[in-house]
Amino acid sequence: MTAPVPEPPLFRVLRWLALLQYVGAGVGLAINLLLGLWSLGDARNDLAFVTLQATARARGQLHTTETASDPARPPYHLVEKSSQHRLIYHEPNAAKRVALALLGVKNSSLGRASLGILLFTMLTGRLLYHMLRDMRLDTPFTEANARRIRWLGLLALGIDAYEFLALKALQALVLAFSLGDERLGTVTRYIVLDPSMGGWGSWKFGLLLLVLATIYQRGVELAREAELTI
Repeated sequence: MTAPVPEPPLFRVLRWLALLQYVGAGVGLAINLLLGLWSLGDARNDLAFVTLQATARARGQLHTTETASDPARPPYHLVEKSSQHRLIYHEPNAAKRVALALLGVKNSSLGRASLGILLFTMLTGRLLYHMLRDMRLDTPFTEANARRIRWLGLLALGIDAYEFLALKALQALVLAFSLGDERLGTVTRYIVLDPSMGGWGSWKFGLLLLVLATIYQRGVELAREAELTI
């Protein structure tokens, strides 16, 4: 009987990091729920903080060397990046206050810790922890880990769907305040759910994980056939 292959130190470190992610997100999820309930009962806690993304006007047009009339003029112009603003207002409706709190609008200084993002972080941490705990170099292909990789892919696809629906919900919850200029419209079109994220792109990673899960599942079947052959 051969001795089991020792676990690499990297696996141990990654497993503890995944456990830390799992526990930390679980604690954050509980705090998020408590804050939501607190918003329901405390009438003084009626401030809503919503981030607006407003694109600054360009200071000049981009030029190339061929079109620049002045030889001393550089062939480019710098323009300002998009700027962010914070909308602060009193929300008198208790149900809306709870919904806004669960969407994470009151903790923008710490990032968007919404209910859905925390749940996604907790579930991915749990799946990664169990994957690394059960993984062995002498038996790398297991049915349970193939299922976990598939669930990670589905979660990555689901988080983009959640962010889209959460943004629509946030735009519906916030009052359509006017920006003082009819050409700019209301604040609704400028609301962003998470200022730190540049858009929805997790679905690509999710599709990659689903492909890897299919390949991994094939490895499980080949390993099972090899055991039956022996």
